[in-house]
Amino acid sequence: MITQLTQAQLDQIKIYTNKWNDLSTTTTPANRPQAEDAIRLAYKLANCKQPDQIIWFDSPMALCDYRTTLDTLNLRFKLFTMMQSKAKQAIAKLFTVDQYNTIRVPGWSLFQAASDTFQWDVAIAINNKTSHMFSGQMVSPRDDSYSMCQYDYCINMLGLTELSQFVGGLIAVAEHAGWWCPTETVCLVAERPCAVRYDANNAIHSDNSCAIEYPDGWGIYMWRGVAVPEHVILRPHEITPDEIMSEWNAEVARIMLDRYGQDNFIRNGGFTIQQSDDYGDLYRIEFEEHGDEPIVAVHVKDPSTDREYFLYVPPHILTAHEGVAWTFGYDNPSDYNPLKET
Repeated sequence: MITQLTQAQLDQIKIYTNKWNDLSTTTTPANRPQAEDAIRLAYKLANCKQPDQIIWFDSPMALCDYRTTLDTLNLRFKLFTMMQSKAKQAIAKLFTVDQYNTIRVPGWSLFQAASDTFQWDVAIAINNKTSHMFSGQMVSPRDDSYSMCQYDYCINMLGLTELSQFVGGLIAVAEHAGWWCPTETVCLVAERPCAVRYDANNAIHSDNSCAIEYPDGWGIYMWRGVAVPEHVILRPHEITPDEIMSEWNAEVARIMLDRYGQDNFIRNGGFTIQQSDDYGDLYRIEFEEHGDEPIVAVHVKDPSTDREYFLYVPPHILTAHEGVAWTFGYDNPSDYNPLKET
């Protein structure tokens, strides 16, 4: 029973989480020979018959599409879930609860920050296309990297070598391949992404292509870390006010609005003027679908140039006069009564 970790062992937690973060988001091509050896080992350790074939695909979506054509028993539970359960039981015998949390809790927070968004959005895209039919049968880098990080650490830093008889194959698959789907007759394996693009703030992002791209061209479109439909990135002119209003995800709706343009949104959305006075027309647009903050804007006309434009004001503004006054720094609209604006 381990009751206390040394400082050297504690220092290694971050090193191991960094290693598995990097593996979870790597664009290095899969090492196919080593991955296939690892798959065979995983089958062997779970006492499963070796697969007749190991078939590779250039994206997890292509893998999932092919899986729909097969009539064969999925082995994810037996190879992955049951073997992990045995490994966790072995770990529980080694640690007190407090010491296990010393590894688990900091390791999770470090790992989660870098890897979760990346693999979760791939999983969502697959779920959306397949109606969740087969994505739950696959093992994703998000599924296994955090757990494999713990097992890798315990084996190599704490000497818990008996874990290898349960998860040695799983660790090696995670080190050398991307998504995979074990079945009774064949094992399906996907390549890793060939490109992951980031913005200046290190959020996954691309304004003109897939942000996460696989060798066959399939990928995920993302704007500053948020997954969005393809046309939002490649064809923003196809966005419509109705689409923005009906989008249930507030983050995606805001991105659509940003790409479409707030002025165009108000002009083309067919929205009703809430209030009018000598200072302009006040629009208030509520996002009932996702409960985001409303857009409140005053439509004004420059009397010297006849140019029309919108002044965006806080949600508490109730009149055009109040909104225009606010833009000039007046909290009380009665204090703003110019004889002429220039």
